[in-house]
This record gives sequence, structure tokens and C-alpha cells, in this order.
Amino acid sequence: MKTNFSDIAVVIPVREGSSRVKSKILLPFTKKYNLTEWKIIQLKEVLPSNQIYLSTNSQKIKSIAEKHGIRIHHRDSYYCDGHKASFSEVIVHIIKDIPFKHVAWVTVVVPLMSPLEYKNAFDMYIKTVDKLNKYD
Repeated sequence: MKTNFSDIAVVIPVREGSSRVKSKILLPFTKKYNLTEWKIIQLKEVLPSNQIYLSTNSQKIKSIAEKHGIRIHHRDSYYCDGHKASFSEVIVHIIKDIPFKHVAWVTVVVPLMSPLEYKNAFDMYIKTVDKLNKYD
């Protein structure tokens, strides 16, 4: 299903320190994959591995990225503490290091969105934002 979205990268922001559900990003989602791995598997059906970034400060999470052959964005610990940096600061900290024209922010806590839905969303984005310059 991979298509030509050469100007789009995906950032999967993950941190181990969830304040409500302990280690939610590592919760099993299928018999084979946890939530983080499941999101990577979904996105690899739409984009090449070199356009998918896992942003974290955790070595455990970085090893998941390595296992699945995607890129790692090292996030400073300050930006992984939900009580220190603002969400805007976190986004700027991450996005500044991603060398693509367009970046999609994709969380692991939306596991039921299918690869086809991501493809359709990227298609719509390219048509309306990039090509027609209709929206921000």
C-alpha cells in the first residue's frame, strides 16, 4: 500500500511516564505487539521506515524503534515530563529536528485507525494543504 508521500514524515511521540495509566505505551494490543509496536506496523504499510520517527528519551523505547527499523528522535528528558515543558515547547523541540517539509504527529493511543485511513488522510492533506494551499 506504500505510496509516494516523500515530503511527509511521521513522529510518534512516546514517553514512559504516563500520569494516569502506568506504561500505557507498552500495553499489549495484539498477541504479538504492544501499542507502540502496533502503531509502527500500521505506519510502515503507508510510509518507508526512514520517514517514521519515534521520539523518546527512553532506551527501552528506542530499542523498539531499532527492532522495527525506524528512526529515533532523541528527546531531552525535560520535554518528556508532562509537568515541565508546555505542549508547544515539546512540539517545537521535536519538529525542529525532523528534516521533512510536512510532519504528521501520530500517537500510539489511537490504535484502531487503519493504514488505509492514514493513507487517505495524507492524500487529503497533500491535495488541500500542499497543492491547493487552502488550509494551514
